[in-house]
Amino acid sequence: MNRNLTMELDDTICSSCFCKDQKFLHNHWDGTKGHKICTSCVLFANPNSFCPTCFDIIAGTEELIECVGCKSNTHVRCVPDKDKPSLFMCLTCKSPKRLVFDLKLKELKGTKVMDKEAALLLLTAATIVKKLISKALDEAVNAAAIHAADTISVKKKASEAVERFMKLEDRPSLLDPSPETSRETGRLQRLSL
Repeated sequence: MNRNLTMELDDTICSSCFCKDQKFLHNHWDGTKGHKICTSCVLFANPNSFCPTCFDIIAGTEELIECVGCKSNTHVRCVPDKDKPSLFMCLTCKSPKRLVFDLKLKELKGTKVMDKEAALLLLTAATIVKKLISKALDEAVNAAAIHAADTISVKKKASEAVERFMKLEDRPSLLDPSPETSRETGRLQRLSL
């Protein structure tokens, strides 16, 4: 298959549910690699990241109630009083199609605009993906800093080992850039050949 055609297909097909002709695909990070997935798949893959009633992103300080079905969290403020907390079932479990992104455009003052529900789903999915990518970036930066520190430590230990060896052999250091050392290093290299 032509590479350009493959790239074009990858940009229009969700790599999770394989739905076609998506207008919005998100670069979703699953912890090991990135995928281009549709808005609905982002939401279904991250049910604990948002409230399924109001679609706000869950913050750590809010009072939440857990769904008995999918174990997602809903703001207590979004739960109707008649629902008992021990038997609470979220709106996604009651109606899973709520999370299916359907781009509905409507006419408003001569301009086509996105339906409010679709806009909420799109915004929520985009915010989730941004948080996942930011977290992955932070982890990569931390891992790089650890690897850099390890590399510096290993280089220092190797230099110290060379120095100790050269003192044992009573020879000038291989790490010393002086002209005498350079001649000695060259002589040692020729002898080892």
